Amino acid sequence: MSRFFRSPDIATALLAASLLFAVAALAACAPRPDEEAGAATITADDLARLTRTISSDEFAGRGPAARGEEVTLEFLTSEFERLGLEPMGDEQPDGGRSWLQRVPAVQITADPATARLLAPRTPGDVRRGRLQPLRYGEEFVAWTLHQEPTIEVTAPLVFVGYGVVAPEEEWNDYKVDVAGKIVVMLVNDPPLEGKFGDEAMTYYGRWTYKFEEAARQGAAGALLVHDTDAAGYGWEVVRSSWTGPQFSLPVAPDRPAPAAFEGWLSQRAAATLFTAAGLNLAELTAAAADPAFRPVELGFAATLHLDNTFQTVSSHNVVAGLPGRDATDEWILWTAHWDHFGEDPSLDGDGIYNGALDNATGVAALLELAE
Repeated sequence: MSRFFRSPDIATALLAASLLFAVAALAACAPRPDEEAGAATITADDLARLTRTISSDEFAGRGPAARGEEVTLEFLTSEFERLGLEPMGDEQPDGGRSWLQRVPAVQITADPATARLLAPRTPGDVRRGRLQPLRYGEEFVAWTLHQEPTIEVTAPLVFVGYGVVAPEEEWNDYKVDVAGKIVVMLVNDPPLEGKFGDEAMTYYGRWTYKFEEAARQGAAGALLVHDTDAAGYGWEVVRSSWTGPQFSLPVAPDRPAPAAFEGWLSQRAAATLFTAAGLNLAELTAAAADPAFRPVELGFAATLHLDNTFQTVSSHNVVAGLPGRDATDEWILWTAHWDHFGEDPSLDGDGIYNGALDNATGVAALLELAE
């Protein structure tokens, strides 16, 4: 699934939000005698060649709605056509299908020069009612999914553990009303044996779910506490992913509106805020692994300010298919997101985010499977 798109549910994520492309292949068939020969076409040399191509400077970092998208779409459609697949995208006036599925999106960019998160940093600050700024990009990042030129929220902070409501797991981290408050949450699933897939992260552990649940609970803002081990990536990934232009689907009128802002706190910054409140982040993290855990008020308010520019844009999925010979109504789907971070003209020298690992390797594997 694309890092750029905040999907309201898994079905939408698979069909629209992910900038996915799908290869549909024959299903429910007896083994074919040429399976071994087909498997032999998947080679390390081909995977390396495709990865090098897709992550080359020519693809300009594969940014959605940017110059790299056109190059990427042309390459993928030509590859699918070469493989003899059929276009399965948007319906055309002549009744045929395009290779592409249009995805309307909103691009919102917060101004880093004016982004502010103000909160007490010491117990003395709390006693005096003094707010101090956290460093944008170093201690926090934040964005909004609302097309508003300015977002400013002042609200109490409340720690809600893992921010999960999972009735089937007998788990509810929202045992108090958090409407109008800023919720602070941990990443990943609660680490409790026998629940939440144990070692495998469930959707409840994803940042997408946590922000969605915070919105359903009426939170004014939502902040995730970064932890490299639990998240699976370092703070640098957070900083590069959630600063600059952010893409999302238009807010659906039949779904809860997103919180006014979403964001991340660095581990150190979060620990500082908890210490200012007379709390210990490590101890509360351990306590949050108990299903009986109840949210904890930090006892002070914080202020978040964002100045934003926004525009409506279009990006595209690439969708190719191969009709089944017998079971024509059954399909196998392979998916991968083709997009990456594009380019940053403000960087000196090479400003292209080539994205070899994420996700040129996945696209290369998909093409090899399709072949």
